[in-house]
Amino acid sequence: LHRVGRTARIGRAGNALLFLQPSELGFLDCLRDRGLRNFREMTPEELQKGLRRAAPEELLRVRDLSELVSAHFCSHLADTPALASRARSAFLASLKAYRSFPLELRAAFPYGQLHTGHLATSFALREAPGEVAKKDRWERTKSDNGEKGSEKGKKVKGKGKGKGKAGKGGKEKGKGKGKRKNVPDNEFAA
Repeated sequence: LHRVGRTARIGRAGNALLFLQPSELGFLDCLRDRGLRNFREMTPEELQKGLRRAAPEELLRVRDLSELVSAHFCSHLADTPALASRARSAFLASLKAYRSFPLELRAAFPYGQLHTGHLATSFALREAPGEVAKKDRWERTKSDNGEKGSEKGKKVKGKGKGKGKAGKGGKEKGKGKGKRKNVPDNEFAA
């Protein structure tokens, strides 16, 4: 409500677009209880029509423009590691926020009915939610250990604890018996 309220300042009228899952429609009752009544449901077809009105002429021949835009976002995100990292963090933060709604709103936002895979897709993520969490943990661990990426994507060792170093009483990290196949970091980016 706070962000929607910022569209109408000092008593002026304003408009906001609110996306709700079918399981979240009870939130409209919460809004009605607070005096908001002027709702208009938009169908997916209306949203697509609006997208087509704003699209450049060369894109109007595309059969499924919304799918093309979505695929472009996913590809751009996969090609931009810093952006992908932010998207993963935002997705996980949204999950945490979803689980922590005040008691009076939990019935309107039932976490058990949330399709986390679809939610991840709305952040242009191609990974499954569990994989998103693993990659986010790995990135945080990497940054806690002082590893930083240079502008060209090479890792630069910063100040760290030096765990797993050869000559420190153990094997080098990642030097086990088995061979790892050459697998890209994001197998979905192909």
